[in-house]
Amino acid sequence: MNELHSGEGREASSHVVENFRLPLHFQHCCERTGVYRITFNPELKSVCIFFRNCNFKCKGCIRKNERIPSRTMLMGEVLRKLSILDASLAIFMGGEPTVHDEMPEIAEFCKEELGMRNVLLTNAYSLTEEHLFHFDDVCISLKAISDEIHRDFTGFPNRRVLKNFIIAYNFCKNYGLSLRAESIFIPSYIDCDEIRRIARFISEIDDEIPYRIDAYVPVHGAIWRSPRCEEMEKALKIAKEHLRNVSCLFGNEKEQGRTLLV
Repeated sequence: MNELHSGEGREASSHVVENFRLPLHFQHCCERTGVYRITFNPELKSVCIFFRNCNFKCKGCIRKNERIPSRTMLMGEVLRKLSILDASLAIFMGGEPTVHDEMPEIAEFCKEELGMRNVLLTNAYSLTEEHLFHFDDVCISLKAISDEIHRDFTGFPNRRVLKNFIIAYNFCKNYGLSLRAESIFIPSYIDCDEIRRIARFISEIDDEIPYRIDAYVPVHGAIWRSPRCEEMEKALKIAKEHLRNVSCLFGNEKEQGRTLLV
């Protein structure tokens, strides 16, 4: 991953907004945040804001394959990094963004001061309506409908997740936000039967909610393999029996543009 510094090189300077000053009501922020990484894709004009902590302990978490820095950024550092980039889209991800108290303020800054479109990726366990006010798109990860599988995979029951999914749906519908869902397909674990249950749950709320199935990527310490293409295609077909807008990631897709570390 390449690094982007605001004062170094022709490539960096072409993506930097010069002479930006933080609004007065944000300049008090010298507190430590949960943000440990910010990346920028200049072709897509998007930034990804990574939050460190999570309220789940997922056995298949992709972050087990990366080294998470112990140091997180100060609020002023986060806002400065975001302000110097020519970005129109901000994706809040983790970890779990909703367990960080400073997340709504960062979202407000991106939307109101920088004019970005904000996307929230969340497991919905701690999600409240207050988290959603400065977002345009919400993507909820539904790990499993079967509570036994959900508890085994995440360490927590899924009742709050399912309840909050419905609350988020109603909020998004009332305030014009876009809501979608996604799940990870894991052979012989979160498999076609579980995908069917998830798709059926979503369809009972609204069968037009977009749903994406992601192929599991093996992580350190987990026993599962990646799914084969035909397994993903079968899961896709099953989900389409219940939902109108279903897609999947097979895991071999080529990344669009470049990802720069800010």
